Amino acid sequence: MNLFWATIKISFQRALAYRATTVVWILFGFVWLLLWPLMWLAILRSGGTLSGYTAIEIILYFILLFLQLQIFNSHVEDSISTDVRDGELTLYLLRPVNYLRYEWGTEWGSRLHRMLLLSPFIVGAVALLFFSHHWPSLWQWLGYFTLLLPLTFLRFLLSASVGLLSLWFTEMGGWIHFFWIVESLLAGELSPPEFMPVAWQWFIFHNPFYLVGAFPLRVLLGKVGVVEYLI
Repeated sequence: MNLFWATIKISFQRALAYRATTVVWILFGFVWLLLWPLMWLAILRSGGTLSGYTAIEIILYFILLFLQLQIFNSHVEDSISTDVRDGELTLYLLRPVNYLRYEWGTEWGSRLHRMLLLSPFIVGAVALLFFSHHWPSLWQWLGYFTLLLPLTFLRFLLSASVGLLSLWFTEMGGWIHFFWIVESLLAGELSPPEFMPVAWQWFIFHNPFYLVGAFPLRVLLGKVGVVEYLI
């Protein structure tokens, strides 16, 4: 356990030293934050609702999704594939260190740094929830935060599984980018799942990327019933 906390501390210090890289990733996500809500709001220009979402709920969905993905998403597939390619993985296997636990701790150090950088956006999102009269109930908050840790771990396992494919494939760039494309399509990054055709919704609601993307937000915004939450 001491090694795990030490890993988080070292990772946080490293993220502070190379904070420009983190800022670039945040800016890249910010472009998505601007693009997709504007498109859906243009479709909703006539007023009313779109698949049960009002204009303010669309804005809230993308702002909260941006923050959730920036803080809780996992991208160890790149670091694991690099360790395998450069032979660094062997060094960890020869030491009394659990490699995946080390990567998990490294991710949390980076998350704490991103959370620090995004704190003004977090405060703004909470204020928007309050002043837009869309403040979640206590049960919605509990449901949301109860999901975050296990689903963050699930996303980590998915990312690590892709990274470990480098044990069989020498060139991982294509696989990693394909993984990112699939994640964007199935996690609800392009739109709330309800906006998609009915046939496509089935694929979204029955894949693990949805669980680590849109599902917690739908719980927070009151779009998920008790039965769907428990199942």
